[in-house]
Amino acid sequence: VVTGNPFQAHVVARWILNKPGHIGGDLVYDPTELLFIYQKTYAPEGVATRPLYIPAVDGRIFNNLDNPYAGKRAGACFYAHKYLVFGGALTHHVTGATSLCQDIPRSHEEIADILRRSEVLYSYEPSAIITEALQCGCPVVVIPSDYIAANYDYTLLQGPGVEIGTDDLALVRAKATPKNFNIQNQAAYAESTLLKFVDITQTAMVDRLRNMGTEDIQTAVPVIGRVSENSLSSYNLWRLSHRDSGAAATTGQAAGA
Repeated sequence: VVTGNPFQAHVVARWILNKPGHIGGDLVYDPTELLFIYQKTYAPEGVATRPLYIPAVDGRIFNNLDNPYAGKRAGACFYAHKYLVFGGALTHHVTGATSLCQDIPRSHEEIADILRRSEVLYSYEPSAIITEALQCGCPVVVIPSDYIAANYDYTLLQGPGVEIGTDDLALVRAKATPKNFNIQNQAAYAESTLLKFVDITQTAMVDRLRNMGTEDIQTAVPVIGRVSENSLSSYNLWRLSHRDSGAAATTGQAAGA
């Protein structure tokens, strides 16, 4: 969501965590920037991108180890934060379910406890909470919507323990599929993309210094001044305004449901 190059840096590496401009920031990036993407679906068309994957779930908290509720899960929970902010309405599936939306402050440990108790998580949008649920042994049913279809790729949501649908058998199908993630493979892939990120950015900076006729990093790096401070202040104001409006919209939708 950061616009432009507020630090006036010689090399800009941008990590794209959503579709460009979806919740703020630039729609088009400077051609000199190094673009890294969290998922393929976020890649802007016609430009070179590279993967940078960092696991979004802490397995020390979100796991199904020694779960006292194994075999006797009950009830449902749901997540629909951006879906509600963008005008979506909850469906009958979550009547009486526990909301895990961001308008209700909860610690990661509290969320994990709810997921370990619950029979199903209904999700109205792609989110790290889907992986959190699966690592807690909780099946996930993704409710299809125009919001998801317009902004995401359904194929990226499919996998063990996840079912996309609104029919009565969606939960049965989600329960029937294996829910075992290979966390070791995820960690190895994350490490490989991170090491590549370091290599690419360091090489780009060395090339930039050579083109400037210096390899002295102290003289090449600009001093952070008043312009960048103003840019960061604008970013903080953007965060506050979106947090307040988002909470209000979510609360209103939940009350209406």
